[in-house]
Amino acid sequence: RFGEPPLAGLQGYDHGGDAVPGAQRVRTLYWSVESATSLSYKVFVHLIGPDGRPAVQGDDFPLGGERPTTSWQPGETLKDSYAIHLPTDMPPGDYPLRIGFYDPVTGARLSPVLDADGAPQPDDQIQLDVIHIDNR
Repeated sequence: RFGEPPLAGLQGYDHGGDAVPGAQRVRTLYWSVESATSLSYKVFVHLIGPDGRPAVQGDDFPLGGERPTTSWQPGETLKDSYAIHLPTDMPPGDYPLRIGFYDPVTGARLSPVLDADGAPQPDDQIQLDVIHIDNR
């Protein structure tokens, strides 16, 4: 769940599989809207590198800008896709995939972010999975 009161819960996502450098992977997120908001948040989708910083990111407004969070209505379920473009020189390895919301004006992340058990998540983000990059 993202925010207090919660703006939305992540109901699930489609895993796009592992990848090779130069490839594009799409992650589709399924949001369950829990409350209305007057802020237009962006969603961040980050692959985290070995240094703990985003190695690749795919930030955008929900549904490619077609459904800003200011238009979300409680009870809706939204299917929201994000393309992750991997650089051709991306080193092989395992990259955690993390998501969250932020205010594009201030850069502040929507918080708190709670996992399915209600535990607060560090840095107001959720780790979806780990993408393995192979140079074969």
